[in-house]
Parts: sequence; C-alpha cells; structure tokens
Amino acid sequence: MPKQSKPNSKKQRGAPDPVRVLVAIDVQEAGGLHAFDKENTFALDEILSNKEGERKQLYKLCRKGTDERRQVRNLVQRWKGKCSNEEFVEEVVVPLVVAKESEQANGQSQATEKVSCR
Repeated sequence: MPKQSKPNSKKQRGAPDPVRVLVAIDVQEAGGLHAFDKENTFALDEILSNKEGERKQLYKLCRKGTDERRQVRNLVQRWKGKCSNEEFVEEVVVPLVVAKESEQANGQSQATEKVSCR
C-alpha cells in the first residue's frame, strides 16, 4: 500500500526560495546566463563559494556533493534551457528581487518565480 502524505504538508521541490533569489542575482551580476556555458564550467562553483553577508548562511547548505548543490545546478540549467538573457532578467531576476523586497517590507515569504522560464 503506498504511503499517504499529510494533506497540509508541503515539500518544496528544488532549491529553497531564498537561495533561488541569491543565485538569480549572482548569475546576473556574473554576466548573465551565457556566462555559465561549457567554457566556464566553474562559474557556479565560484558563486556558491561566495561566503559574504547573507550568502554565507544560505550557501553553506550548498556544499559540494549535497542535494542542495545539485538542486541549484539543475535550477541554473533549467533557466539556461528555457530563457534568453533578456527573458532571464525580465521573468526570473526582477520578480524574485521584487518579491524579496516586498517580503522584507511585509515580513511574509512570497519569493517564487511564476514565469515560463521556470
């Protein structure tokens, strides 16, 4: 008999929202999605090695060999496969940053990307 989950329990798939926001911002600051092509295989490692400010706490979860790091890598690959650099900024970076700013103003968690690049 298959396991039944509790109706009110939600398990988030993929990288946690705060990590998504910082990764999107960091990818954009690193030169956009095209900077993460095969020629620059260590670009994501460089981002996840950033240990300053709030990144120190959030990226600590994304150590090499962890599921969290794999989730972040898959997230960036999904963005690369579905978005041009312009779409990435318009449909991922801006909504996540706006949601983060309104979350800080309202004290609520709502940082999700609701876009086709997802």
